[in-house]
Amino acid sequence: MADSIKTLGCVLSMSTEVGSPQTFVTIGNLTDFDGPQRERNIIPTSNLSSAAATKMAGLLDEGDFNFTINLDPSLSAHQALVTALQDGSAREFKIVLTDSGAAEVHFNGIVKSFPMSGPFDDKVTSQIGVAITGAVWITY
Repeated sequence: MADSIKTLGCVLSMSTEVGSPQTFVTIGNLTDFDGPQRERNIIPTSNLSSAAATKMAGLLDEGDFNFTINLDPSLSAHQALVTALQDGSAREFKIVLTDSGAAEVHFNGIVKSFPMSGPFDDKVTSQIGVAITGAVWITY
């Protein structure tokens, strides 16, 4: 059986500019991530003479990418996330996995949410929401 990919050691980074050349900053204090949430649209094609439901493939929607950080406003990457939220421009994101080949997951996304949470006697966190635009690509 193949080894599982561990999350400990995965690195998330984001481009700080729109366009090229791209400069990436590592998003520090990352605690978890979820996505891309890839799902293909299915188009019904049945008609009144169909014996069973028929369908065809529609567009692939790469969905959203969400991640949580322990907030540190002094980090340049956390400042860059706020800038991306405010200007609404798509940025390139990159996740480097911990498999033996260090696979990379790339996508362009628009930062759509940056809520803060601070429970009693705990740390301040933020679960960042990114809407993926275009296709996700993976390098192995």
